[in-house]
Amino acid sequence: MPESTVSGIKAHVLRLKPGQDLLEELKKWARDHHIGAASILSVAGSLKKCSLRFADQPKASVKEGHFEIVSLSGMIDENSLHLHSSLSLPDGSTIG
Repeated sequence: MPESTVSGIKAHVLRLKPGQDLLEELKKWARDHHIGAASILSVAGSLKKCSLRFADQPKASVKEGHFEIVSLSGMIDENSLHLHSSLSLPDGSTIG
């Protein structure tokens, strides 16, 4: 995982392999690096399973298929994640 510092901002680049769980890997990275607060600025990739909790809904909606990550941003620390994502479906429609 390369990292660099520019203008006081420390950047990390993570590369996940196919089949790895995005949330679990982010949580593990934050714990392993003792992250007090970090911002996720950009993500590129795809998923075969997603779990999205839509606004004002008590439970997440779990979907399986092929999803392209259009955007994913948010905050992360050793104990929590707060993420927002948009995913493109094979027909070009988008959910988020």
